[in-house]
Amino acid sequence: MKILGIETSCDETAASVVQNGTQILSNAIVSQIDIHKAYGGVVPEIAARSHIEAILPVIDQSLKDAQLDWNQIDAIAVTHTPGLLGSLLIGTLTARTLALLHDKPLYPTHHLKSHIYANWLDNSGKKESDAEISNFKEYSVSPVKKSDYPSSENLSERSELFSELDDKKTFLQTRANGRSEKLLAPNLFFPSPALSTDNAAMVAAAAFFAREAGQQPIDPYELDISPRSQIA
Repeated sequence: MKILGIETSCDETAASVVQNGTQILSNAIVSQIDIHKAYGGVVPEIAARSHIEAILPVIDQSLKDAQLDWNQIDAIAVTHTPGLLGSLLIGTLTARTLALLHDKPLYPTHHLKSHIYANWLDNSGKKESDAEISNFKEYSVSPVKKSDYPSSENLSERSELFSELDDKKTFLQTRANGRSEKLLAPNLFFPSPALSTDNAAMVAAAAFFAREAGQQPIDPYELDISPRSQIA
């Protein structure tokens, strides 16, 4: 099954064709890093306008790289939550229009969940992915409550927290770049750096496995966005 994934949740405009959830046939990305550099961060309105300019050329490039036409695409997947409101609108409106135009099933995906499925696309996982899948149910992701943070009055406690987070960030970056073989927990995997940033291949992969698990496509007219959401 060949799924065209579309990702526009922040400042990357991306489209990818993935076959059977694991084989990347194309992965086109247009980054806005240089555009936002002068502002010191992503400007939502500028990000949305840039998506408008790039989205169709990126999709066309993805189909060209995969050497496929619309008749050979089986479904469309798109990030609909969480992300920047304007950016999500561009991606979902494009996906909805293309699904109607080409009569393709449409699957909405959760951006953070999609990042998990980047591991299924990374050849470094190889046959070990079976162990990762079987053990994944043993782990859970819980939203952080306000009570989990140190009080603003306790500056020492806050400093310790940020120091710990910085250490973890450094360790994760080291592990992601392949310079350490140490694992934080059994069967914990990291995708390659190329698949660790926002991309549409992970969106297509997430949609494939959601479909395999029984998720039904959504009516394009009913697809909505949510800038904020939890992993349910």
